[in-house]
Amino acid sequence: MGKPHLPLWRWMTVLLVAALLLTGCAGNGSPKETGAAGEAGKGGDGLFKIRVQSQTGFNEFWVAEELGYLKEEGIQLEYVGLLGASQAVAAILSGDNDLFMNHPDTIVRAILSGAKLKITTPGILDSQEFPHMVYFTKEGSGIRSPHDLAGKKVGVSSVKSCPDLVFTEWLRQNHLPKDAVEFVVMPDKQQEQALKQGLIDVATLHPPWIKRAQKNGGVTMLTNSFEVVKSPAGGSSVRGFSEKFIQEHPDIVIKFNRAMAKARKWINQNRKEAEAIVAQRLGIKPEDCSSFYFDENDWVKEEYVQAWLDMMIRNGELEEGKIQAKDLYTNEYNPYYVEAKKQGAL
Repeated sequence: MGKPHLPLWRWMTVLLVAALLLTGCAGNGSPKETGAAGEAGKGGDGLFKIRVQSQTGFNEFWVAEELGYLKEEGIQLEYVGLLGASQAVAAILSGDNDLFMNHPDTIVRAILSGAKLKITTPGILDSQEFPHMVYFTKEGSGIRSPHDLAGKKVGVSSVKSCPDLVFTEWLRQNHLPKDAVEFVVMPDKQQEQALKQGLIDVATLHPPWIKRAQKNGGVTMLTNSFEVVKSPAGGSSVRGFSEKFIQEHPDIVIKFNRAMAKARKWINQNRKEAEAIVAQRLGIKPEDCSSFYFDENDWVKEEYVQAWLDMMIRNGELEEGKIQAKDLYTNEYNPYYVEAKKQGAL
C-alpha cells in the first residue's frame, strides 16, 4: 500500500517553502554514497534509520559512522540523494526526509512559511583558524576591499543562505548596498576555476575546498566569515527534525544528540584523522581537505541562533519581532541539557 496522500494545505506549504528557500551550505563534491531510501524506522538489522540528504562537503555524519557512534545508539543514516536546503526541508514536510542541516536563517524562512521544524542539535561554528567560509579573489585582480567590488560578480553556492547573507553583512558594514555586486550561483567545487578564468571576481568557498584553493595558489583571501561576523556564531549550522518526528521518536532524537556530541568533539581533537575520513568519502586527497570547527557545546546555545536573526534583520531580510530565537530550537531532547537541568546547573 502506498504512502497516504498529503492534504492540499500541506502540499501548498511544501511548495511555498521550496520556492522561498534555495540551496544551503554545501561543498558540492562527489560523495561515495547512493540515496535510495525507504521509510524512517527500524530495519531488519535492528537499527533505526534516519533519512538525511546525501553529503557533499565536510560533515560530522561520516565521522560518526566511521567511529561507530551512531551504531552504538542503534541508529543508521540513510542518504536520500543530493538535496539543496529547500529540497531537504520540503522532503521533510512531505515525509521523505527526516533530518535537516542548515543555518538558522534557512530555518527561519521555513518556519515563517508554515513548516513545523525544530533545531535540536548543534553543528559547526566559526573560527579564524578554521573558517566557515573564505572569500577569495584572483591574485593580482586589484580587489583589496569591498569598495573595489562595484559591479563585480561574486560566486555563491546559494542565495538566501549563508554565502550571500554574510557577504551582504560585510557590504553593509562598509556602507555599501547589496546590489553593489552580482551574486552568481555555482557549486563551491567549480568556483576556483571560474575565478581563475575570469567568470567571477570573488569565489566563496567552504571546507573541504578552501585548502585546495590555497594549495593550488593564484588566489588571495579577501575576507572570511569570522572576520565579518566577529563571532563563532558566523558559522553556526544546526541540525534538527520536524516536530512530528520529534513527537513520534523522542528517544531517537536523544540518542542522535549523544552520538553527534561525541563526533563533534572527536573531530576538533583529531582533525587530520577526520579530514582523512571525509576525503576518502569525497574521493579527494586528505591534504586537499579542509575542515570546519565544530561546536563543542553539548546543547544548542540561543545566542548563536540569535546572531543569525540579528544579521537578517540588519540586512532587511527579516522584520524585527516576527519570530524569536526560542521559537526555533529545543534542548528538551538533549540528554546533557536534561541532566544539567536536573542537577540545577542551568
